Amino acid sequence: MIGKSLARVWGAEFFKTHMKASVDTCFEGKEVREHILCALPRHGAKYDNNGGSDSFQNVCALPGSQEKWCEFSYTPYRNHLNEITHVVCIARDISASRQAETLLREHTLYLDQVSDAIMVIGMDQKIYYWNKSAERIYGWKREQVIDKKKIEAIMPNPEKLETILAIMGEVGSWRGEMVHCTKARKEVAVSSIWTLIHTRQNESFILITNTDITEKKLLEQQFLRIQRMEGIGSVASGIAHDLNNVLSALFMSIRLLKPKCTDEKSVQILDLLDNSAKRGVNLVRQILEFARGIEGNELVIPIPQIVSEVREFVQSTFPKSIEMNAKISADLWTVVGNPTQIHQVMLNLCVNARDAMQGGGRLTVTAENFAVHERDRTKVPESLSSGTYVQIQVIDTGVGIPKQLIGKIFDPFFTTKEKGKGTGLGLSTVQTIVKNHGGFMEVKSKPNIGTEFTIYLPATLQVPGQQSSEGMINFQPVRVLGSPIGKNNGLNRF
Repeated sequence: MIGKSLARVWGAEFFKTHMKASVDTCFEGKEVREHILCALPRHGAKYDNNGGSDSFQNVCALPGSQEKWCEFSYTPYRNHLNEITHVVCIARDISASRQAETLLREHTLYLDQVSDAIMVIGMDQKIYYWNKSAERIYGWKREQVIDKKKIEAIMPNPEKLETILAIMGEVGSWRGEMVHCTKARKEVAVSSIWTLIHTRQNESFILITNTDITEKKLLEQQFLRIQRMEGIGSVASGIAHDLNNVLSALFMSIRLLKPKCTDEKSVQILDLLDNSAKRGVNLVRQILEFARGIEGNELVIPIPQIVSEVREFVQSTFPKSIEMNAKISADLWTVVGNPTQIHQVMLNLCVNARDAMQGGGRLTVTAENFAVHERDRTKVPESLSSGTYVQIQVIDTGVGIPKQLIGKIFDPFFTTKEKGKGTGLGLSTVQTIVKNHGGFMEVKSKPNIGTEFTIYLPATLQVPGQQSSEGMINFQPVRVLGSPIGKNNGLNRF
């Protein structure tokens, strides 16, 4: 016997033709035949005495190459001898629901292709959907967050979350920018859109779409910094003349004092003032060139003389509790670039070291030749290409730099000093100068142990003083306070 609904599913003509046919003919699906045949005693199969009703899903082939998904449930009936006399089989057409499931899987696949993190949370704050981009941005896999209150881990600020949920209850939507937290405890800026959704079962869910705008925020910050630097350049041209007037008065005073000061100590101090004033003039000129967009001339720079001048400045101005040692390779190569800028780099690093050693300590400056070969690539920083460099190190025994701040110290206007004691431009300027010279810079630091800055500048084998081109500086030796330069194990020690 065949019910009307079953006939409607397969078609009346189909059953008129195959009504008396075997199950093999009626049901072309192999799985269907196996399940039903095992229940039919006329095929010689005995049904499990412990078994009862059973159900399964299968696709069935119909005339005209049609297919339908059906859910079959059947129950064998037995007589008093526990023999199966007949089987009641109920077939339910589930093609529509199966198509809906297929469509849902396709939509899920589409949502996994978008770059935005898409998630669905319930009013209980549990996560019920989590796409691939959410995995990429936040670091949690789908199975790690489904049916869990991971939204609290993403939004560490509970007050912000409660405020948004309250707005959702009143308005039904919210959008804005937030800072979320990833599995690795890294902050990520997102532009977030929240939409309240009601289902047919009167359940409420929140669809959240988060766009990663971390890089955009960084670019905005860099743009603001560039604007500040442009403002500094505009102001620089206005104050340059005033600085020149101040330096001119200083030069005149030095010239008037030199004939009256004959002792060696006074002469050294006046020489130091004269050299500092000249560097001030060069700095003013660089500021004007920066404001006008003019690049400085490239000269052959002898590093030993620059270190000597910096050492003289340190001994004359730093606290006596700070001891400075300098070790310069005897056959050190030279660097092509701007002498004043390299001097500024050394001076900035030494001043930072002084500030890190308020209770005193040891400041060490070294310079040596450094060659990078292809076979040594694993032993050197990745940014260094093969070639010859002059390696300059400035090492202090100060308080060190916290690990979480190492990545920020080169940012413009970032400073750990008290308000009014630092502009945050020192290390940013140093890094910019080093990069403009084709060099590379790295820093290592341990709290309460000290900090080590290492600079790699492309080296030249030219000897200082051999160049006679127009505009080339003729470097003269500078008298160094303390003992004369001596050689020890191939290194010049000051």
